Amino acid sequence: MGWIIPANLKYYDVLGELKPFGVIEWRQRLKNVCEGDAVYIYLSALQRYIAFKCIVEKANIRRDICEIDDSNYFRGDSLKAVPLYMRLRPKKEYASEEITGKTMRDAGIPRILSQRQVNGTLSKVIKSKG
Repeated sequence: MGWIIPANLKYYDVLGELKPFGVIEWRQRLKNVCEGDAVYIYLSALQRYIAFKCIVEKANIRRDICEIDDSNYFRGDSLKAVPLYMRLRPKKEYASEEITGKTMRDAGIPRILSQRQVNGTLSKVIKSKG
């Protein structure tokens, strides 16, 4: 199954966290995310494109057993702790013009405000990008 998750660089430095760790423990809002699922990180706000395809290495991680201290990558108090996290390992990085917000709207995905499932049309577009 595939999922899209929004990331606003104004509040969370996802790019900075990837460099030292190679993985991210991301807030998991959907309980039906499973190990092996594809997760696409959508840079919202000014960027508006899918930046990464990741694979879920582990799902349903309780906050108290997360292995990564990512507190240095939060900007302000906007990102509060949630009960469950998922560990994501990036598998592909996309160029900013490959899967844009317009591409997603054309595929039937409007604004990305929260974690959501990838629909069939967008899945085909993503697969065409490799």
